[in-house]
Amino acid sequence: MKASLAALIRLATWRCEDGRRAVSAAAIDLEALHDRRRRLAETLVRERLAARELPWDGVVHDIAAYERRVAAEHGRIADDLASAEATLAAARDGLANAFAERRRFELAEAGRRHAELRERERRERAALDELALHGHGRIRQIFGN
Repeated sequence: MKASLAALIRLATWRCEDGRRAVSAAAIDLEALHDRRRRLAETLVRERLAARELPWDGVVHDIAAYERRVAAEHGRIADDLASAEATLAAARDGLANAFAERRRFELAEAGRRHAELRERERRERAALDELALHGHGRIRQIFGN
């Protein structure tokens, strides 16, 4: 039982590490998507400013087409953000479950150690009681009481 709990604790610790890595990767992906959305908005602002400075009328149609492409890209990023947030939430839930599982095993191990300690103390007390009774019996034999 002792070795199996140690192995289960080790396995649960590995799951916790995997969970940490999954949460970290999901957070990095989410941050990258936020950066991508921010850069897209900055690019749109720069393109609008540049289009205002150009002299011909065809720019209005070009910038309108560009804005439609940007809006479509923004929609894809929003979908990706929702997916990334769901992935991050699932990774956090998995990490929480892994920590809870490891904690259960650690508590079981602590309980087992405590029970072993109590049993060892009980045996020691029984042995000492037996010695005391045996010693008391010897004294009574010697002194006749």
